[in-house]
Amino acid sequence: RALLVADQSEIPRDVKRAYADAGIVHMLAISGLHVSIVAASLALVLNLIRIPGRLASFMTAGIILGYVFMLGFPAPALRAAVMVRTATAAHASQRHTSRWSILALGGIVPLVPPATVLAVGSPMSMAGMAAVIAAGALTKRGRLRRLRGWRRSLAQSLVVSGVATLVTAPLVACSFGRLSLIGPITNLVADPVIAVVQPMLFLALVLSPWPAAAHFVAAAAHPLLVAFETVARTAASVPFAA
Repeated sequence: RALLVADQSEIPRDVKRAYADAGIVHMLAISGLHVSIVAASLALVLNLIRIPGRLASFMTAGIILGYVFMLGFPAPALRAAVMVRTATAAHASQRHTSRWSILALGGIVPLVPPATVLAVGSPMSMAGMAAVIAAGALTKRGRLRRLRGWRRSLAQSLVVSGVATLVTAPLVACSFGRLSLIGPITNLVADPVIAVVQPMLFLALVLSPWPAAAHFVAAAAHPLLVAFETVARTAASVPFAA
């Protein structure tokens, strides 16, 4: 429920603490990460069923906006939806875009109600995304360019995760009173799990008018949810993890 409809009310406090110590508590809240995973999955499915590229892009953006509307427009998810929609429109009109400009527009729209800036989710989401963009540029320089294959992918992931952790560290420490030291590594392990389980949960939501099919997909996602929590608890149990 937390990963799908942003309802964390039934997550025990010790579980949240484990995720915080592991450095992946941000994955329990609907954010740009979850929205981008669902958007990428939708684009892949529409491509597989041979929907024309431009139409598929607009369909993806429309479904994402509908999903964020259903959630009640939480700031991080709305930011990601605006970024997806802007990138889609730019691609469809064959216009050059800047990632920083798209991020700026995505960050401005949720501030229509000014109180949004006081909630930790919005600035943390913006800071994290800015760190990802900056780290992406950083990985194209220096010694990383000489690496090939899985070594380069692993090094790039470590750089992105490390930079994102450093940039968001002050906000995390101020908001939660704790800071995960093992976070950059835990994120590398948890990312593939959330990348698979998030679209499965979204598919279960789409199939909800057909309960048997929805329950089948939800049951298939259960082992991945267990793996997700195991990653958090294992990382949190490491000495000096946080």
